Amino acid sequence: MENFDPDSVRDYQIDAYEHWNGLAYYANLKLQLATSYLRDGEPDRAEEFLRDALSLAQVTGDGRLEYLTNWSLATLALHRQDPIMARTHLLAARAITHQGEWFRLEEASVVRRLAFLEMERGRLYGARRYFMDARQLYKDCEAIDDEAACLVQLGDIDLRLRRPYGARAHYAAAGQLIRPFGSQMQKAKMTRRLGDLASALGDPAVAQAKYVDALDSLEELSIAYPKEEVDQEREAILTKLAGLAISEADRSSEDWTVEFPTKLVDVLPELQQIADIGLVVDVELKNGQTLCCVLIGATELGLLLAGWDDGLDIPGGDPITVALSDVVRITVP
Repeated sequence: MENFDPDSVRDYQIDAYEHWNGLAYYANLKLQLATSYLRDGEPDRAEEFLRDALSLAQVTGDGRLEYLTNWSLATLALHRQDPIMARTHLLAARAITHQGEWFRLEEASVVRRLAFLEMERGRLYGARRYFMDARQLYKDCEAIDDEAACLVQLGDIDLRLRRPYGARAHYAAAGQLIRPFGSQMQKAKMTRRLGDLASALGDPAVAQAKYVDALDSLEELSIAYPKEEVDQEREAILTKLAGLAISEADRSSEDWTVEFPTKLVDVLPELQQIADIGLVVDVELKNGQTLCCVLIGATELGLLLAGWDDGLDIPGGDPITVALSDVVRITVP
């Protein structure tokens, strides 16, 4: 204790403080540079700066910077179509945000992105679990719009899992939030989903009414909302209406069938509706061959067909074109 020098200790503390501040400054600077390189279309340089920033953030113990860097690395991995690496960084980001109440809203955003990633990989049950977690986090944060969005996604997943009653419960809960607080676009999208629900419950008349209501409401939103968003929603609604029309008008018998020769003008609109939806069709040719394909296009020149992969239960292979003059019969099983 005789050699204790308070001035030296104070100087050491000042040096240490300045050192940590310097590291934090460089970490933030590298994150900003990475963002700039990403914007300029240089992902490799961006990744180099992001990894440097991550290392510095871990050394300084800056949780928020570490979270932001992992989020950026996940975004970069998604840009490179690498879902496994994206998931790795998102899970790392969640581990950081899960450590404190002050990160609760950020954690909700990470969990919801994990849910979308699971959906993109076809893992509906995993996505459902993440959306439920994200919904609870948003509810705790009183983030009403985001909570409603998670409830809508849970309803969508239930419909895909053929659980219409579960979807109805989630849509009802979302509607309770959207009606008093939601935007007009949210309400239009909710109406369209209620049409999906009615269709799944076997009530096409109610479904059609909901789709028409949603379509009418879009006409009032074309000025207030981006054209691309309005057009995407309108296309989704028109596709649903086309599917209903085919189901009601053309499925009164077991199959929807077109016999040739016939006037193309009489059937081309129906063929184009089927192509918009992407239904599987049986195409019988004059040479006796029958093609089981997905109809993806129909013009006066012929049909554009995508082959069907029975093993994967999805369209597969290169599209082929068949002249209508070679077709004897088209059937939607």
